[in-house]
Parts: sequence; structure tokens; C-alpha cells
Amino acid sequence: MDTATRSDLSQEIVEQIVHYLHDDIKTLKTLATISFAVWSICRPLLFHSLRLNSGSHTKWAGILRNTPDLCSFIQEVVILAGGGDYFLDRDEGLVVSILDSISRPKAIRLGKTGPSGTRPWTRLPAWLQVAISKIISRPTVREVKLAGLTQIPLSFFFGLSHIRELQLINCTFTAPPASSSPCLKDPKVPLSTFYVKSSGTFAVHYYEFDRFLGHPQFPLDLTHLSQLHVHVKPWNYAETRRLLSICGQHLLYLSISLEGGLLRIPRLTSLCVLHFHLPMPAFAMTGETINEIGTTLVHTPGSLSNDKNGSLQEIIISVNIKPDIFQMFPRYLWTNLDFLLVHLSPVRVQVVTWGDQVSDWKLLLPALHETGRLSLSSRLDLDCASFLRL
Repeated sequence: MDTATRSDLSQEIVEQIVHYLHDDIKTLKTLATISFAVWSICRPLLFHSLRLNSGSHTKWAGILRNTPDLCSFIQEVVILAGGGDYFLDRDEGLVVSILDSISRPKAIRLGKTGPSGTRPWTRLPAWLQVAISKIISRPTVREVKLAGLTQIPLSFFFGLSHIRELQLINCTFTAPPASSSPCLKDPKVPLSTFYVKSSGTFAVHYYEFDRFLGHPQFPLDLTHLSQLHVHVKPWNYAETRRLLSICGQHLLYLSISLEGGLLRIPRLTSLCVLHFHLPMPAFAMTGETINEIGTTLVHTPGSLSNDKNGSLQEIIISVNIKPDIFQMFPRYLWTNLDFLLVHLSPVRVQVVTWGDQVSDWKLLLPALHETGRLSLSSRLDLDCASFLRL
């Protein structure tokens, strides 16, 4: 093997190692000091995301001023403007210059840093509202995540027809009265992925979102979703079901965080994957949670019943609780769920858990395990969902 071939092979191996460690920033920083060649490989990953808050904007302004070529690597912009992070008017020049220098962002994340609490959109400085709206309007942006922001005007989404994925966590909205609002003339945002969650004291947010679904200026087109993630609690399952009924027949992947409530899923003729997230921490888990999975399946027509023409191919159950907690629940709950899953042939079932208790699930679902359709792993097998065409 000649020297050039060995060099090419070495470069290929280094690239594989670096990309395998793409989310381990500490290790990437260490690797980057080995040589200039390795630094060149690590650099796009190290500067993939820019995290901007009241304590980092001065540092980032200096970095991008001295090495402006790094701007081309930044694909995700995280703007922390809640909790303990407050931008002041004196920060305007640096923050605006940073955001203006990022020419091709793909994802924008905006919200609080603290574990609780929200901040009204109207409390953000006017110049920051303008800067945020400007960078989100870049045609390269595909993903937007808003967390802990309240009183967001529906007009915030006007003209954002390039957005494909939207996440809303503990957000509320404002709009003029529907009776005095003309129908929206701008193209609606044609989402393919939508994530909506209300936690803690924010149950009312689900009701508010539901209230805006029929508003003449509601800017989101949910009729062609391929992925939907919803957080189901006893007080919002009616609103969640209405949201599902609007999604149309294009939904391929449905992710449900269960914390009580009977979710009667309407007929979804294209659904391929149904993903249940069981509550965490352990004290939130009860025997009823196990029963809710089976009840949800039983009361779901079409693709989730034992229908030869059904589209469902896989059920995923994600849980971060040791199986010995589940063994405390009545055995009949597991027997019923095991029986139901066995008779949903040929649907595959994947249980995703964390830790070293993967094999214990064979004891909880023995009949399903014997069919060979039970997959147990400590991380979600994304290859199983490759048919989603996402």
C-alpha cells in the first residue's frame, strides 16, 4: 500500500471517529488539538450550534469578529431570553451583529433557561423581537422551537412558509377577536413535524392553543403532518383528539407522552409508528399508566385494530424506570397488554429503556417475546423508522 493510500485511509478513519463523537463537545475539543487536519474536521461540529445569552454574547461577538469564516458552520441558533437571562438595551449592537452574521441557519431555538416559569413575548426588548423575527424569516430555517414564552402574537408566524418543524413548550398566544379578523392572506406554514407540550401549571395552554385552531388568522397548516408529538394529561385529551382529527391522513409517526386520560385516536389510515412515552419520575407511574396503553390501542379504529388493511408497523414504548417498579403493579395489567400486543400481528413492538434491565422486559411481556416481535434496547433504533420517508 503506497503512502498516499495510507494517508487517505487514515483521513477517512479520523472523519468517522469525529462524526461518531459529534455530540461530545469536550472530546471534540481535545481531538481538535492533535493537528490542523483534525481541527479542520472538528471545526464544523464544534461551531454547529451558537448558544446566545446575556453572558455569552460578548464572547461570541469577539470570536466571529476575529474568525468570520466560522459563521458558515453555524446551523443552529439558541437564544435564551427567559429564566435568568435578560438582554439589556446596551446589548443591542453586539447581539444584532451576531445574528446578522449568520447567513444560513437551519434551526432556531428561543426560550427560557430555568426549570420553571415563563416570560411574555412582549417583555422582550423591541429590538430583540425584531432581530429574532428577522433571523427566523431566513429561507434556510426549517426548525423553530419556542419554550416558556407567553402572549406570542399569531402574526409572529406570518410569512414563515419555509418552516417545516415547530416545537411549542408551555407557550400561549394572542390574537385579535376572531369576529373582527380577516382571513389570513399569507401562505400558511406547511408543517411536517409538530411538537406541543404543556407541563406543570401550564395545563391551560392546551385549551388556549385549541381555541386558536379555528381562528381566521391561525397561521399553521397541520393537514399534512407526517410527525406529531403530543403530551396527554387527563384535562387535555379532548383537545389532543381534536388536534389529531385535523392532522388528516398523512400522519406517519405519532408520539404520545402519557400522564393519564383516555386518548381515543381517530382513524389515521397512514400511521406507521405509534410511540408511547411513559411518565418520569417513577412516582408519576401507576398501574393505570399500563392500562392506558392497552385502552388507547383498543379504542383506536382502523390502523391500530387487528385490521389486515391497517398501516401500523411498529409500537414503541419508551420508559426511564426500572422494571422492578412495574412488577409491583397487578399482574393482570401486564397479561392484558401482552395479550393485546400479541394479537396486533404483524406489528413489531420496541421497548426502549435506559440502564441494564433490558432483559427483564421479557418477563413482563412473555407471550409477545415468544413471537419474536419484541425488540429490547437501551436506545431508540432509528433505523426501524426509516420507512417514514422523513
